[in-house]
Amino acid sequence: MSVYGALDDAALKRRDVIRAIGQEAKRQGIVWELEREGARHTVYRLGRTMIPVARHMEIDDQMAIVIFKECEGELGKAGGADGHLPRPRGTRRRYWLVRVHEVDRWTQARHLREVEEMARDLVAVMLEVDANSFQLEVTYELPVPPRSCSGCRTSGSTN
Repeated sequence: MSVYGALDDAALKRRDVIRAIGQEAKRQGIVWELEREGARHTVYRLGRTMIPVARHMEIDDQMAIVIFKECEGELGKAGGADGHLPRPRGTRRRYWLVRVHEVDRWTQARHLREVEEMARDLVAVMLEVDANSFQLEVTYELPVPPRSCSGCRTSGSTN
């Protein structure tokens, strides 16, 4: 599992993401229904694809793009992230994006202290197992710092 850095402030309402996918699925005659609930995620079935959605009130813009791309397999590009689904408003983030390799899915966490429980719940709800029945290793991947910074000391600095 990998955790990617958070910044500030753009998100869609969770209900708007769910509603938009449901409307596009209906327009195309594809099933969109609640499949099951975890402690922190809801799993929807879109045709043959299971789509997990974190139960935060807001879905980070980058997370919304991930969810819409997961829908492209059933809805096609016309309905996916580049089509009829809403476009996220910005690129700034207020959540940590969490890649859970064990189930090849993404989730989000508002705080670093929430990362493990969000990842654990995602694995549990996707695999339909108890959240405490497996080991989970967390690694963090922070954004790469800029190459040069005025006023910053580097190992080759002679100041």
